[in-house]
Amino acid sequence: ILNGNAVNPAGLLYTWKVNNEVAEGGTLRAGSKISIPTPQGQLVLITLDVSTPDGEVLARRTIEVPSVSPKIYFYEMNALYGQSYKPLSTLNLIGESVSVRAEPYYLDILTYNSPAHLEWKVDGVKSNKNTGNPYIITLAGPEGSGSSKVDFHVRNLTQLLQGGQGTFQINF
Repeated sequence: ILNGNAVNPAGLLYTWKVNNEVAEGGTLRAGSKISIPTPQGQLVLITLDVSTPDGEVLARRTIEVPSVSPKIYFYEMNALYGQSYKPLSTLNLIGESVSVRAEPYYLDILTYNSPAHLEWKVDGVKSNKNTGNPYIITLAGPEGSGSSKVDFHVRNLTQLLQGGQGTFQINF
């Protein structure tokens, strides 16, 4: 709705600019969305002009989109208290076992929901301790005392830069 009047979005023209350069080869009819690559670690300036077929600009918006690398944080899952809200880098095992959730921040939702590659490793050995949720692992302490390094890796194999990995240490 513009100026109190209903407007058919299919009849509008969309001009997208990425870093002040026109994208998609120019103005698009009913082009209310586009996909653009974002260079890793750079800020991208996106501008959209929406106009009528006769050239009247109805709306113009500009946003800055930072390109950030995914980060993996780990959270302890407790049967009594639920998920901890404080990320961990080292975990002291109290009791016989613990569940840990890997939470990837800034990861594409398609990669998160359907990762082509997702694995946990304990001291370099791939773990098959699946809890039903691939982002949660349950770890049991061996006899005696010591520590282990736990690695997590998730990646979309069709998008080279879309993935993340993280590590934490568990003491038992």
